[in-house]
Amino acid sequence: MISTEKNRFFTQKMFSILLRLSVVMCVIYFVYAWTTQPNTIIKRKQDVSHFSAIFPYLQDSKEFTNDERRIARHFAIDTLPGLMQKGLIKKYKRYETVTLLLVTGKIWKERSRFFKESLLTEVLVYNKVHGYALETQVVDHRSQRLYAQASSSDKKEFFD
Repeated sequence: MISTEKNRFFTQKMFSILLRLSVVMCVIYFVYAWTTQPNTIIKRKQDVSHFSAIFPYLQDSKEFTNDERRIARHFAIDTLPGLMQKGLIKKYKRYETVTLLLVTGKIWKERSRFFKESLLTEVLVYNKVHGYALETQVVDHRSQRLYAQASSSDKKEFFD
């Protein structure tokens, strides 16, 4: 009789601990997600709310194509970390009006025009999907020389 009461007490205690732990983890996630978002929301034709920026999977499915979402996800998960590891991109900075890619000039100059255009396209799509400013500039991290600038997929300028 005593052992069944102990088992029931233990089960209730474990359930209580797991419930509290899950609530605390949810609160931590919401606080983290809320504080890592920019304080200003950039207005655009397709208004992306702050809520959808925190929870990208809850965005309106008709707002962006599957390819745009795939490209944005690929940029965040694969392209940006890979190029940072290779040493091409030194810093990635996002401001209210522009996104800056600070690059190593020597490596940037060795890349093909196709690679440069593809990188700018991925950054533009990533910014569009996440509601950030579309204008992107590629700048040498040492000399601050402007290598490329893009404000839309049609307006890409290279200053090599």
